[in-house]
Amino acid sequence: TIQGFINQGIDIAPSTAGLVQQVTVRGTDIRNNTLQGILVVPSGTATVSLAVHESSIANNGAAGIDIAGLNNSGSIQNSSLVGNLVGAQLELTSSKMFLDGVLVANNATGITSGIGGQTPVTRITRCSVVNNGTGIGGTGTTVGFTSNTVIGNGAGNAVSSSSPSV
Repeated sequence: TIQGFINQGIDIAPSTAGLVQQVTVRGTDIRNNTLQGILVVPSGTATVSLAVHESSIANNGAAGIDIAGLNNSGSIQNSSLVGNLVGAQLELTSSKMFLDGVLVANNATGITSGIGGQTPVTRITRCSVVNNGTGIGGTGTTVGFTSNTVIGNGAGNAVSSSSPSV
């Protein structure tokens, strides 16, 4: 359990030029942190490939998972993002995020793909995005397969585009 930190629960911020940092979070409860549960924000030309499996990220003051910085990627599988300001946030056009089998519920915003005019692509499959103030938002694109449930949110009850399940 990672809980009660003044800033982020996990702060991934490599700075070595050209480094691709691979980070895996598995079976972890990350909750009640003042800011993000997990923040990915490398500097310079460093990048991060984040994988989150079978984890619960709840009740954080900012995003449950926030992927910032250039050229980063996040894969969240079989996890829950509940009661955060934003469940999962992908900030910049050059980064990407994939959610598979994730419960995204009771957040102010469930999934944000793109901020400040940025246009990244977030892909979701087998996800339930329910009971959020806004289910899916942002200035980018959220592509979903037909296996998702996006309903009961105050707004944002649809993906940008959808494809049949594969």
